[in-house]
Amino acid sequence: MESDLKEVFPLIYRPVGEVVVTWAMVERILTVSIGIIYHDARGSEVCERLPFGLTDKIKFVRLCLRQMQPLQGLQPEFGPLLVEAKRLADVRNYLVHGAVMDWDKETGTVEFVKFDPKDGHYQNSKRRFTMGELAQAADDSIILAGAIGNLTQRLAHAFMREY
Repeated sequence: MESDLKEVFPLIYRPVGEVVVTWAMVERILTVSIGIIYHDARGSEVCERLPFGLTDKIKFVRLCLRQMQPLQGLQPEFGPLLVEAKRLADVRNYLVHGAVMDWDKETGTVEFVKFDPKDGHYQNSKRRFTMGELAQAADDSIILAGAIGNLTQRLAHAFMREY
């Protein structure tokens, strides 16, 4: 059954917008953490090049947490945040790169469809979110940004001479 998609857009603006804006902060804060680890905590001895994409950034931080004695105490805090970042990145990718294709007014569920290139063709993948799940993703993104920000602040105090 086709739904009138124009009804869903005003309902998803706030949670989708919060996820997108907050995700930019999460990525930037994580990048600052990586810069501190790489340049000031000598993470360049663990990995010779700075990571670029989120997957490489997460691998780099995990590797440094395991191999660098001064960072090992942060593993219990940083590890779960990296898992949460990966989970929220998947949600964010559907919200940013997907198209709203269905809206079930009765259940409050919206479907996003992404088309990703693979082997010279587009392969689609779908993800359905309730309004509650979208609101929770927005809240979780804000919590994640704050938690990674707090750890980054601690890294700066511990390793940056000019901080």
